Amino acid sequence: DAVDAVDANAIVATSGAIFVAGRGGLKRFDLPDLKLSAAQPYAGTADPPGYADLAAGPEFIVCVDLDGCIFRYDSKTCELQAKRSYQPSVVEHSQRLVASQLERLTKPIVGLEGGFGGASRLATSSRAIYLAGRDGVVTSYSAGTLSLTGRCR
Repeated sequence: DAVDAVDANAIVATSGAIFVAGRGGLKRFDLPDLKLSAAQPYAGTADPPGYADLAAGPEFIVCVDLDGCIFRYDSKTCELQAKRSYQPSVVEHSQRLVASQLERLTKPIVGLEGGFGGASRLATSSRAIYLAGRDGVVTSYSAGTLSLTGRCR
């Protein structure tokens, strides 16, 4: 199987492999022959479906969809290890007039700015995963458990 350029929203290279994330899911290609060695279908519920970005940690791969949901995969087998939905920290307030009645609305700002193939919004270190959301907040998660560890705006 070759790398499908239409499906590739993000590509990252590590020592010995290239990982491709897209609408169909995550694929691992071994180097130097680019042989497909592992694949997992998209595991989220975003609309439109698929992974918008990915980053490589020391022993894991992290993907994120447009809703901001984070998926942690094993870097050898591409087995899903953990999943975490985006937890909004910024709420947008609005109001509208409907049938002479004022309605107040609050809507959490979730997800990622831009669409598929946009600028990178995800970074990793050996202990943390960082996600830049559409709400202007950078959220830090524990690399192992995907527990929320901090936010800054």
